[in-house]
Amino acid sequence: MLEQFRYLIEAGAKNAAIFDLSKKEVRGASGQKLLIDQKLVDSISFIREGEFSETVGAPTLKLIGEVQPASTITVTTDKVIHSAVTSEDIIVRFLNQDPSESPESYVKAAATGSSAFVPIHFFRKAAGWSINFAADEIRAEKTRSQAKTRLLKRLESGDQLLMKCPSAASTHKSSKKKISFLERLRSGDEQLVGISNSEDARLVLESVQCLENDEVDQYFDLYCRVILDCFNSFYEDDGKVANALRRAACRLDIAMYGGN
Repeated sequence: MLEQFRYLIEAGAKNAAIFDLSKKEVRGASGQKLLIDQKLVDSISFIREGEFSETVGAPTLKLIGEVQPASTITVTTDKVIHSAVTSEDIIVRFLNQDPSESPESYVKAAATGSSAFVPIHFFRKAAGWSINFAADEIRAEKTRSQAKTRLLKRLESGDQLLMKCPSAASTHKSSKKKISFLERLRSGDEQLVGISNSEDARLVLESVQCLENDEVDQYFDLYCRVILDCFNSFYEDDGKVANALRRAACRLDIAMYGGN
């Protein structure tokens, strides 16, 4: 009991709620909301007081107030938490084509991240936002992160992040290898998933940046898998790969979702 009192004192009586497992109900301050992860919501049956009859033996909890899935990350009116969303989260969700339950929060979180080179068009489209509206929302974010300024510059300039392809006449080893990777990308070579070393990963990712808009659509899913494979294998340990990967993900994002 002393331990419970300590938590109550630390939180303050107005900020605390009691989850009574014996009575299967949550009690707190008037109007207080309980945030519950969506996975937990799916696994529990709630009985709204005054509306339903409780079934004997069912795994139920009495609901007093409103239950809101925590995945919405809304805590109070007009306040959204961005700290839990990293630049890496944005990249991985894009590569998995998963816009999340709150795509607009991912657009805003991009302004506070570690890099301006993250795919945001996918999320702004999922949120129903135009480029201008997304730019206004990003501009309104209060942050000292340099990503905000660079991200706005990207949006306002219409930068395609399209890398110039190496010349076929080049004798440089890396250029010749990049040309080879680009040809394999254009042919939809599934063996590009499973690159064995970071140098090849970087060259493949730079080759993705050479793909024109109309070349991305046919093998888009494959390109996402190639980039995700490079992310899982080399992103943490190689800065050059990480930089090329962020830009490659943006290149796909622009090609597929960059239109207003």
